[in-house]
Amino acid sequence: MKEQQDMFDSNLDYKKVLQRLLSFRQLYIILIICLLIVAFFVNKFSTVRYRNSTTLYLTQDEKANPMNSSNDLFQSFGLFNVKQNIDNELEIIKSFSLIKRVINETNLKVSYYSFKNTPVSALLFNTPLVKKNELYNETPVEVVIDPSVPQAINIQFEVMFLNENEFTLEAVGESVPLYNYIDDQIVSYASSIHFKQRFKFGDEIKTRYFNFRIQKTSFFDKDYTQDNTLYFHLNNINTLTLQYQNSLSTATASETSTLIKITLSGNNSHRITDFLNNLTSAYLGKSLDKKNKTALSTIDFIDTQISDIADSLNYVESTLKNFRTSQGVMDLNFQGPLRSMISSGERSLLIRLNAGKSASALSTSAVLIDF
Repeated sequence: MKEQQDMFDSNLDYKKVLQRLLSFRQLYIILIICLLIVAFFVNKFSTVRYRNSTTLYLTQDEKANPMNSSNDLFQSFGLFNVKQNIDNELEIIKSFSLIKRVINETNLKVSYYSFKNTPVSALLFNTPLVKKNELYNETPVEVVIDPSVPQAINIQFEVMFLNENEFTLEAVGESVPLYNYIDDQIVSYASSIHFKQRFKFGDEIKTRYFNFRIQKTSFFDKDYTQDNTLYFHLNNINTLTLQYQNSLSTATASETSTLIKITLSGNNSHRITDFLNNLTSAYLGKSLDKKNKTALSTIDFIDTQISDIADSLNYVESTLKNFRTSQGVMDLNFQGPLRSMISSGERSLLIRLNAGKSASALSTSAVLIDF
């Protein structure tokens, strides 16, 4: 074995190997240049992704739960785990209904984009070589849709400014879905849409497939479309909700922590920041609504009990009067103390019930103030 290794070392000519490798130096140079060019185009035309996060602190009101001592007992035996409640809150934050509500409140029905005009941008539009910028709240125009009419979604509407007051709108698409924003579903499909027409800002743009108005914003510039191509498309709310669900992540800071970190990634930093703010507000508002509903239910229950007790007292008083009348009880010495006892008992009971009702109302106010 050692002899074979010595023979291999004696036969290996390092100088010839180096010369052999250097003979391909032109190939190495070409390969390095190609990789640098690829890296340049990837960095130049790839879509920028932003990530933002917010943190929620979950509190547990021990006084609000009359069964807290029993819960602690179950927890000591491992029968009741607080972590399960936190896991439930994590899923609620990512729930379809809550995210969909936030999307409607944030007004994300329409998405606006633009890209630089170049000689080949129209040909390479559907390739990564054309970098598209999401405008969000910096768009020069705003689309106001009519939700009572089915709208053509997932089709690009290109807007070109002609002057301060006029523009052209162009849209081309095949098998375009028509979405009803009130019924929240696709109602039909348009086999083909070829549309191009001139309008004034604020005019109603109405066809069989869409109905909306285009208005100017504070970012309007009549020369904007000379250097840029501006377009927008209407979104399917259900599909958009699923996209946000996939982009949203929730997790606790640690295994024993009650801090929840919500993270969202997207193409526009302002949009994801606004969405996170609205999501936390909607989540906290949902919790507050639940507390208010519980407090109002308690007040309604106390009102019902007071009404039932008042009816019972009136019935007892009426029965007593009938009894005295039928028996001919006219002893004022007996009648006076008895009436005094009944009246004081009624007043005492009503005072206690009203005090309980006032305490419940104060508890409701405390929930609102503490929240």
